[in-house]
Amino acid sequence: MRVAILAVDAYEVAFDIVGGWTEPSPLVHPAIQTLFDALSRRHDHEYFIVYGSRSLREVTTRRDGGLTYLGIPSPSLKLAGKSIPYLDRFLALRKFLREELKPDLVHAQGTERESGMVAAHCGIPSVLTLHGNFRELKKIYRAKIGSYLWLNAHLETHALKRMYGILCISRYVREITQSFGKSQFVIPNPVRPAFLSAVRPPRKDATPRVCCMGTFDERKRPALILEACIPLWNAGRDFTLHLYGTPQGEYYERLRQQAQPWVQKGRVFFEGFTADPLATLLQSDILVSASVEESFGMNVLEAMAAGTPVVATRIGGIQDIVEEGVSGLLYDVGSPEQCMEQIRHLLEDANLWNRISQAGRERAARLFSPEAVAAQTVQAYETVAASRSTRGATPPL
Repeated sequence: MRVAILAVDAYEVAFDIVGGWTEPSPLVHPAIQTLFDALSRRHDHEYFIVYGSRSLREVTTRRDGGLTYLGIPSPSLKLAGKSIPYLDRFLALRKFLREELKPDLVHAQGTERESGMVAAHCGIPSVLTLHGNFRELKKIYRAKIGSYLWLNAHLETHALKRMYGILCISRYVREITQSFGKSQFVIPNPVRPAFLSAVRPPRKDATPRVCCMGTFDERKRPALILEACIPLWNAGRDFTLHLYGTPQGEYYERLRQQAQPWVQKGRVFFEGFTADPLATLLQSDILVSASVEESFGMNVLEAMAAGTPVVATRIGGIQDIVEEGVSGLLYDVGSPEQCMEQIRHLLEDANLWNRISQAGRERAARLFSPEAVAAQTVQAYETVAASRSTRGATPPL
């Protein structure tokens, strides 16, 4: 079977680039690249990673084990003098799939930008991995008509309607896509091998470090973590809070102002963007998440794999990752009091910290290894391909 996996190259999206990246195209989310790496070690089918690029003048080919990367030239297009989002890459990729590669199955990595729409309209049986949930994000951020989130929410709905199957990264995603009436496969994101194999340094007697990693916004809500920590500091608990994320936006400015007294006391540190989350987690004693919506929760999984105990909200995909009370501690959304109590438990009880650290590593290795996730993904491909003859050659509406 010939499988074309559609990827969106972050190098094509200027505002996504943090800088200093040297990886070859396509540059994708670490979870997606980890799956690609695992597929490269398989030789049961033909796997092609297909992506569009405005900078290319001809199709480029790169081999990586059992994978073939194909870069497709996508000249910039304008209609009535205006650029249409994603249209150039959409047309170039659809034409290449239909007329040249002619795969048996297309796998869109996400609904964002052109990936999902190409799969929906290439005329080839397709599946789609739903990584985010633009329809929910549109509500959380009150997206305006014509905005990035508004547009992608509509593209997401349209693409999901035309898929043969939906690869759901959590049971939460399966619940929110059941209304589309497609074959669904719950297949989690894989964790990078470096996190699973990392040697965690012994805990020191130094002041414990609590960290939060993510964006500064209403969805991730790091302000709640600050609110949970303040009563512990006032009660004399000795620990520091380290906030990692790009220092920009109104939410960040408000949080910075709220935290200023504790910054001056040496309790809160704004660390900026971390290019090495593994090193950050190995230096930290606890990871805290306050998200109000998570399709999965990659930072939670990576912390578990690195042996950093997790305190996180009892929501969405996080409940698939964490076995509550065993491999992590959970609390209700919007409750700084519960968050505070869970942090306090881990700060005060060394035995609890050790048990959760070990259980988290074991669970991550058992359920979220690249090999396990790749095997489930290929099984989904084979299931969809086997049902193709009874469903026709045109993707369903």
